[in-house]
Amino acid sequence: KEIAEICGLNPSQEYKIGKYLYGLPDSGRAFYKHYSSAITAEGYIQCKSDPCLFFIFTNRMENAERFVTSMNKHYEVTIDKKADSFLGINITHMENGEVKLTQPK
Repeated sequence: KEIAEICGLNPSQEYKIGKYLYGLPDSGRAFYKHYSSAITAEGYIQCKSDPCLFFIFTNRMENAERFVTSMNKHYEVTIDKKADSFLGINITHMENGEVKLTQPK
């Protein structure tokens, strides 16, 4: 089926989509612009050498929870306090409170 048929629209008509759709060439850039403006509005600093990296200095879990609360104004965000991996990086929570990050070869 064509997209117009799935949406219950006339397939012989042309339609202009008013939003970015996943997979289209400009979708990633549009999301990045929206996300970067949302996260900087919440007080995060954009790294000059890597514009995809945003940071805020903290060492308290309450601040991570505050991040989730503030970002939930813009997106659906959750926090996984027992995460053991992320994007191919293994996370080990040490008994002394330290966190060890390793990446298998």
